[in-house]
Amino acid sequence: MNDAKLAEIQQKVDRIASAMDDCIEIPGTKIRLGWDSILGFVPGIGDIATLIPQVILIAHALRVRVRKRAYVKMMFNTLIDFLVGVIPGVGDIADIFWKSNRKNAELLRREIVNRETMNK
Repeated sequence: MNDAKLAEIQQKVDRIASAMDDCIEIPGTKIRLGWDSILGFVPGIGDIATLIPQVILIAHALRVRVRKRAYVKMMFNTLIDFLVGVIPGVGDIADIFWKSNRKNAELLRREIVNRETMNK
């Protein structure tokens, strides 16, 4: 995959991560949240709906052909986000602090940088 395509994928992944994890700042704090936190308040449906962007991030990782270790970490982050997210109250608070989309976007970024470094 060429550098331009990798950069395009990274931009898409960053937009998804930002929208889901940190697009809104709580005034007077340094706490940021996104649609993952907001949708998590909708019992049942919200937690399932937030899996869709996670699956998209993982699909991009598969397209880039990340190493197995990075893929497993991404799956772990997603699983933790989902399992804790379904716990009423606890999951809603955890969504504010466990930024799985951001973590997965960063894992993908490191894989892309690592690949570019190895190809030079």
